[in-house]
Amino acid sequence: RDRQGAINPPAGIVVTVVKAPRSGGCPARIRAGQTFAFADTVPAGFCVHACASVIDVVLSLRTVGEQGGVQADAITMTCQQPECGAVFQVTPARSGGSLGVGRRR
Repeated sequence: RDRQGAINPPAGIVVTVVKAPRSGGCPARIRAGQTFAFADTVPAGFCVHACASVIDVVLSLRTVGEQGGVQADAITMTCQQPECGAVFQVTPARSGGSLGVGRRR
């Protein structure tokens, strides 16, 4: 809630693929440069293994954002599926624009 008692909207979180998975390592075939915007749902096209790897950080950053907490920096995570090797950067969404699901930068 904000200072007036209104409920803050869910904080958006952006997950960017900063290192591509190994060839054949990702069942969702994600690629370096793709961005996935998390809000109230998991974005379409985001690999279930990648989601399992980043979901705790996504939820923590959302909670901090909803409570008006300290602005968090980017957090780097690696996919937990051994065959994958993809690396993700998890950041709070900045106001002033939106990212498309699975959009390439």
